[in-house]
Amino acid sequence: MGLMGAGKSTVGRRVAERLSTTFGDIDAELAARYGPIEEQFRNQDLFRERERALVEEWARSEHPEVVACGGGSVLHPDARAAMRRSGVVVWLRAGPSILATRADPEGRPLLQHDDPSAVLGDLEQDRRAAYDEAAHVMVDAGRPIEEVVDEVMQACSG
Repeated sequence: MGLMGAGKSTVGRRVAERLSTTFGDIDAELAARYGPIEEQFRNQDLFRERERALVEEWARSEHPEVVACGGGSVLHPDARAAMRRSGVVVWLRAGPSILATRADPEGRPLLQHDDPSAVLGDLEQDRRAAYDEAAHVMVDAGRPIEEVVDEVMQACSG
């Protein structure tokens, strides 16, 4: 889990490959089921409810997999609890300026702003307590991808 641009999908896919397991992406699944995220996000309450329900659905899965959760997946207490019960929850964290260079604002309603870095900084501040509560471990995602993947692998094996 982590904010937009933290590398959840990229890191998740590589971790899944190393673990020889499947990879799932909450945002991609929501888009497949309900249409583009940008359109869904017009009704934030409905979007967050769908997101929470999908997190809980996947947390009940009986086979191991790596899941990239949407940045706001941690906002509901039931989703946080489901994540923690289902396996190792890794918070990929990077500074707002790094995230802003990585996160493409196209299709991301929260980044449709003059200063995406400021928006991301505000989002982290708003969500920090939820990320802290959900995470078993925090990994600095502002480094080269292979270093991040290595650290996530260590967290999953420890």
